[in-house]
Amino acid sequence: MKALCSERFLDWGNKFESLGINCLEITGDSELEDFAEVFNANLICTTPEKWDSMSRRWKDNKKLFQQIQLFLIDEIHVLNDPNRGATVEAVVSRMKTLEMAQELENTSHIRFVAVSATMPNYKDFCSSRKSVVQSAEALAGDLRNNSLLIHFSAEILHAAAKSVHEHKLSELLHRGIGIHHAGLDINDRRTVEDLFKTSQLPVLVSTSTLAMGVNLPAHLVVIKSTHFYNMGVVQEYSNMQVLQMIGRAGRPQLTKKNLASLGKEKAVISNNAVRGWFEDLRSCCDATTLSS
Repeated sequence: MKALCSERFLDWGNKFESLGINCLEITGDSELEDFAEVFNANLICTTPEKWDSMSRRWKDNKKLFQQIQLFLIDEIHVLNDPNRGATVEAVVSRMKTLEMAQELENTSHIRFVAVSATMPNYKDFCSSRKSVVQSAEALAGDLRNNSLLIHFSAEILHAAAKSVHEHKLSELLHRGIGIHHAGLDINDRRTVEDLFKTSQLPVLVSTSTLAMGVNLPAHLVVIKSTHFYNMGVVQEYSNMQVLQMIGRAGRPQLTKKNLASLGKEKAVISNNAVRGWFEDLRSCCDATTLSS
């Protein structure tokens, strides 16, 4: 989610600056030095967890929340996530409560828009950071004579390798391989994203962070495993999570064919083939969540 917020903030900030629209990013990676920045922002990009924290005491900041006219929830299918779904639903419910209060006071009206590429009922990537590094190192060991760099600019990758903070990332970039996970320095993540987005980086090994809507289309997506560890327990990715990962393979404006590999099985994925995988949204809220 943080990666998606950063991408939208950078993209919209550049696009809307000429129109006098002030964009603000509020995530765990950004620092809010002055609360007045929020009042002066026209567009705020934030995560469910951060907005949950900020909106819990909305009655103490009524003037701020009365300025909100549009509440856009991207990746709404996260509602199905057992870990984050309740937070998303609680935030949306709180904002709906705020809207009702404003209607009673005849103040501004909030428009709600929820979007998702894999949500039918609208009326690995590697599972750990350690696995990401190990997989990237294994790929680098299998490749000899920097064969990945034949069709790419070695100069650009070498320059990027010198600019990043993470030593292991720097080593891998020299070989034409990037890594991406939430533990990387935010500037290093953006460097990797920019390289891959502009087709300067041949291979990118990532955790499931890149499945959350970040627009980094690839010719081929390889899902190393459909299982992951959560609090020491082996779990399986849902159909919707797998669809999100497969969704990184190609974009309509770039290619007509999406190529994905799940484990050892490789297949060309068409829209009709995966349509039956879509899952309905289900509430993850419980009494404890609502009482908070």
